[in-house]
Amino acid sequence: MDAKETYVDILITSLKKKISILERLEKVVMDQERILRNSQTSLEDLDENDKEKGKLLGELEDADEGFEKVYNRVKEEFAVNKYKYETEIKEMQGMIKQITDLTVKLQAQEVRNKQWMELFFRNKKEEVRIFHKGTKSTERYNSHMANRPQGQSYFLDKKK
Repeated sequence: MDAKETYVDILITSLKKKISILERLEKVVMDQERILRNSQTSLEDLDENDKEKGKLLGELEDADEGFEKVYNRVKEEFAVNKYKYETEIKEMQGMIKQITDLTVKLQAQEVRNKQWMELFFRNKKEEVRIFHKGTKSTERYNSHMANRPQGQSYFLDKKK
């Protein structure tokens, strides 16, 4: 096995890794929708999901860079000896199609999640507004009660 064939194997392995990452990312993005739809969700749940998504996106970016570097080393070989690598090229084309399909699916889900995210934060903002309103009412009540004279009660029985 020469260096070019090794590079081809690395490209195929890299594409398989990208597919795996995209499938895991798909699960995380679908989980994000579930989190956003749940009215009892905490911001911590959303943050944890976002961290996992960021980690996977970082892995995907690394895989893309690695693929690009290796591909740049063999693209001339592919152009010159297409017939020699026909099977591998078709396999990679199939994987690239699968990657493209997963990417399109993820982008569509991200658009839906953006709408759910806007609704989620609108609801959280309303919860905070209601909480502050309740806090202000409590402060006013406590202030009013603290400033009230503490004389004898009007209804106390003065008999001894």
